[in-house]
Amino acid sequence: MSNTLLHIGLIVASTLVAWFFATININLIKPLRMPWRVVVHYVMETIIFGTVFFMYFSWFEAFTFFQTILICLFSLLFFELIAWKYYYKGIPWYYGFWHWWFPSYLIAGVLYGIHEVIIPLLR
Repeated sequence: MSNTLLHIGLIVASTLVAWFFATININLIKPLRMPWRVVVHYVMETIIFGTVFFMYFSWFEAFTFFQTILICLFSLLFFELIAWKYYYKGIPWYYGFWHWWFPSYLIAGVLYGIHEVIIPLLR
């Protein structure tokens, strides 16, 4: 039981680290025009989450991909809701498909590729 909680905590912590760096990235690319900002945001999110979870999958193998992505996306949603509720003061347009759901699909796809293709090739 405690080993399971440890791995859940590691996935949540990995998600928090990746989310933190993605948030920094979003603040750094604000001067870009919207189409470029969205493209750079997608590319950087896949790189950031891919790097963090490549390290996680390299060191730990406690859950299946599906369990890992569920924990990751639910904790990501939790972090986002806290940020939107307490720190973001604008219009909540981040709830939309292109700003939240599509990047979540990209993250899930990258994590799948790392877990099911890259890590097995390295073993």
